[in-house]
Amino acid sequence: MLKLFEYNWQVRDDWFTWCEALPEEELLKKRIGGIGSIMYTLFHIVDVEYRNRAFCTILDKRNGISETYRN
Repeated sequence: MLKLFEYNWQVRDDWFTWCEALPEEELLKKRIGGIGSIMYTLFHIVDVEYRNRAFCTILDKRNGISETYRN
C-alpha cells in the first residue's frame, strides 16, 4: 500500500512541477472535468489528502494507535 501512496505523491509532485511552467491564466482557465480549473482541482486534491490525514490521526488516537506503530 505504501508503494501506491508513494506513486500518488510522485504524480502529484510531477503535476505541481508541470504547473510551475504554465501562466496563471492557464491554471485558472475554466475547464470541463475536475472542479473547473487545473489550479482548483489540484487544491482540492491536496485539501482532501490533508483532511484525510488529519481524520486518520484522530481515529488512531481514539483507537489507541501511536505514531510509533503507524510507521
